[in-house]
Amino acid sequence: MTPMQAKTGKWAVFVLLSLASLVAYKTAWATSFYLPLLTCLAVAALVMGFVVLRQTGMKLWSLVAVAGGLLVGQWGVIQWLLVVAFGKFRGFAP
Repeated sequence: MTPMQAKTGKWAVFVLLSLASLVAYKTAWATSFYLPLLTCLAVAALVMGFVVLRQTGMKLWSLVAVAGGLLVGQWGVIQWLLVVAFGKFRGFAP
């Protein structure tokens, strides 16, 4: 495997994890394993995001791409955390 293939493979894993998170957010919401699944996918995508950023040397385009991928792919987790934080702040829990 060439170094370029290894870099492309890491980006591909990151994109697939983000897409899997988005699909799980849209389809698995009525299951009992919804939040654990989203959490596991979010942690895996976050770790792969750090791996990708480390390999690219923290270039601006890679920072923007990883941040955008995490924002779009992990929207379900972000939304859930905002609801919990708002519930704690306003005195009621969801």
